[in-house]
Amino acid sequence: MKNNSLKKGMIKVLMANVLTLMFSLLTNFILPKFLSVESYSEIKTFQLYITYIGVLHFGYEDGMYLKYGGKTIDEISGDDLQTNLYTLRIFQIVVTAVTVVVAAFLKDAVFLAFALAILPVNLVAYFKLLFQAIGEFGKYGRIMNVTAIVTFAINAIALFVLRTDNYRVFLFGYVAWDLVLWILLEIYLKNKLPSGKTKNQFSFGELKKNISTGIPLTLGNFSSVMLTSIDRWFVKGLMTTLDFAQYSFAVSTESFINVALTPITVTLYNYFCKNTDTEEVLKMRNCVLIFASYVVSCAFGAKFIMEFFLDKYMGSCNVMFILFSAQICYVVIKGIYVNIYKAQKRQNEYFRKLVLVVVIGIILNALFYAVIPCKEAFAFGTVASALIWLILCLRDFPELKFKMNEAFYLGASISIFIVLGFFMESIIGFALYIAIISLLAKGLLNNDLKYLINMALGTLKLRKR
Repeated sequence: MKNNSLKKGMIKVLMANVLTLMFSLLTNFILPKFLSVESYSEIKTFQLYITYIGVLHFGYEDGMYLKYGGKTIDEISGDDLQTNLYTLRIFQIVVTAVTVVVAAFLKDAVFLAFALAILPVNLVAYFKLLFQAIGEFGKYGRIMNVTAIVTFAINAIALFVLRTDNYRVFLFGYVAWDLVLWILLEIYLKNKLPSGKTKNQFSFGELKKNISTGIPLTLGNFSSVMLTSIDRWFVKGLMTTLDFAQYSFAVSTESFINVALTPITVTLYNYFCKNTDTEEVLKMRNCVLIFASYVVSCAFGAKFIMEFFLDKYMGSCNVMFILFSAQICYVVIKGIYVNIYKAQKRQNEYFRKLVLVVVIGIILNALFYAVIPCKEAFAFGTVASALIWLILCLRDFPELKFKMNEAFYLGASISIFIVLGFFMESIIGFALYIAIISLLAKGLLNNDLKYLINMALGTLKLRKR
């Protein structure tokens, strides 16, 4: 029953992500094709800022996530949820007001757009986390779908109807949509809760409790974002606008793999809250590893598109393959180890490890650039940081350590993927990589491969029902 529940949750998020992927890909390839490098760079700067917006709830939303994790909506008091949400709403209004004043003082249009986005983005994030915590993955998926479709529409209207290259138009559209989505979610919850039995009230106790329990997890997540975005800050500060645009484009192509990997990272927290059997977790870890090693092959598809559609961004091709290889580690870390940290309420350990990894990441990026002053150096720094993070996770969970064959499979997958991505044309590289990785999986992780295939077949049967 637990496996069926996990499979159903993965199906819902996966199906949502298929539609999300379609529109995200259109957005990610159309923008650099039709915008100037300067405008595209400003939009990617805004999106880089947005990745840090979650830290401005100071742990409140993660406290809610831990509080309601593993429960169903019927097990949560309507009064409690309404108070929880209303307290966050007031709190974020204050944070937004302060940040807008700072943005006005700086006279920076990109930072002002970021400041205006704080309230709606963090409130929408609250609903997404709530739906994840209580296992309502269908609702989470619908938010992702609608956001991808509307974002594409905003970009299409700006490019082909307004025919503008002004990045401010795009930023205004993004913020306006976040505001509309937040209002719609508020209306949904208001209709969902029993009328006349809930009331809006700010609770300082609720604020303090959620922040105190959630801040280690938030700081850990913030450190995780820092780790995966350090490279872009280095590129933005040390290299040209074109380099930053190309590097950011490489990062944006990772939406290829999010369609398959988000179902894992989203659903496993709820699963690990209920399932703690070590053997089952080990099987799940190896399945995630095998799955991730196959999914990153979509980078060859991105390379194919660049070869025929976006030749001015071919300079980002090597960076893309290096960054995709890091995802093999990140998916295992975030899908398995980070979710177990959360499920076992070990967020303090998670945070300490992440701070250490961020510091190491900064040092590695600087060292790699000092040795080879090019944008690929920062991508290799990201891979090295991911490997170190994985090693630190293994120290915290010795019962989930890698065996020799598993470690060899991980290392071989990363190495082969990078070499073929660098030196082979897209179609030939893809075919060779799939053939080699299949032989490795069969020879080194055969039982886990069979388990993954059986799980996938079971998922398809559930989907047909």
